[in-house]
Amino acid sequence: MTIKKANPNDHEILTEITKNAKAYWGYSAEQIDIWSKFLTITKEYIETKSVYNLIFEDQIIAYYSFFHESENSID
Repeated sequence: MTIKKANPNDHEILTEITKNAKAYWGYSAEQIDIWSKFLTITKEYIETKSVYNLIFEDQIIAYYSFFHESENSID
């Protein structure tokens, strides 16, 4: 397994991973659809945030992302 910085073109697979993760926890397809706007990983998000993929056998199997909303939000 390797960790690699995400490419903006990874946005669709990262969105799929995000939605599948919510489904795993028992949320219905209907609820995930309602949340779709918040679960979508866009190219712009990847370009402006720190996003890294976990790669296994040449496939993205997971990712993580982090960012600071503002300097004042860090305690």
